[in-house]
Amino acid sequence: MERVEYKRILVFVPNWVGDAVMATPAIAALRRRFPGAKIVALARPYVSGVLSGLADLDEIRGLSSLNSGGSVVSLVSDARALRGEGYDLAVLFTNSFRTAGFALAAGVKARLGYGRDGRSFLLTRRVRPVMKEGDFAPRPMIDYYLELVAVVGADISDRKMKLAVDDAETASATEALSRHGFDGGRPLALVNPGAAFGSAKCWPVENFATLADELSAKGYAVMVITSPRDRAIGEAVERLAKGVKPMIESDITLGTMKGIVARSAVLVTNDSGPRHIGAALGAPVVTIMGPTDPRWSATDYEREILLMKDVECAPCMLRTCPKDHRCMTLIEPGEVAAAVEEAVATWGRESAATQI
Repeated sequence: MERVEYKRILVFVPNWVGDAVMATPAIAALRRRFPGAKIVALARPYVSGVLSGLADLDEIRGLSSLNSGGSVVSLVSDARALRGEGYDLAVLFTNSFRTAGFALAAGVKARLGYGRDGRSFLLTRRVRPVMKEGDFAPRPMIDYYLELVAVVGADISDRKMKLAVDDAETASATEALSRHGFDGGRPLALVNPGAAFGSAKCWPVENFATLADELSAKGYAVMVITSPRDRAIGEAVERLAKGVKPMIESDITLGTMKGIVARSAVLVTNDSGPRHIGAALGAPVVTIMGPTDPRWSATDYEREILLMKDVECAPCMLRTCPKDHRCMTLIEPGEVAAAVEEAVATWGRESAATQI
């Protein structure tokens, strides 16, 4: 275990929104270990907004050069700019060769990350990932990131995810909700029918539409939230349901989404990024899970109800289902509606924002 007192630290943020949220306990542990250090997070632009306002970070930079399609020229240019800032530690929550090369090119003296994907020689401190029968052993990503910062002496006992919603994000969310007719008179139930990973993670849109109608009948104001890439899914739910006003604008940001989640009484979601945003903001969450191994995304969040079926082909970890998608279709809308009522009855209808 190192006890070097680093002064300027770069943190390479995971590329998926949910993983970025699951890295927040490790970021907080890093801040506790180095309270006086300047800690700058580097992220893909579309991910950077989820960490905005986080007190444990001094700065967040969204760099297009970190995208999978980013050019080598832009990567070198960004690395050169950072080289002059004198960072003495890089913590790579990402697993790519690209980000390890970036840290080296940026002149960071100590480079900490998992020794995988052929990049070990680019790191000065390597952690061996846990393997089982030649493959990565399923384990919570929260612990995966925490055990990395433990190498530099961080206390990793606190596993709680946390995000922040700043004034601008709150104002943006309020404006968006007003535009969609939400006046606060009824508890807000958010529904997230998309998943960036692939269609195998998505509960059928007709089930989401039926659920939206059931929740509306129970007195909820129902709003569908989607990313721009899932616009068609949101439109399908709107078309099939009777009383839903979906949030599907192409310019919605993760900051605005955080503000909306913070106003919600409950969030119903596939196993995707909003699930972890909800947990980090204290909202009651009902998660519909099918093809993924729950051990990877386990958070021990006490306000979550996880719905999944024990079928012989799950967890398959596939992006698209080669069979009949039974892991998801066996979950009935009535079952999800009952879970929503249980979550709200247990943890209250009040806005999650009052619990942050």
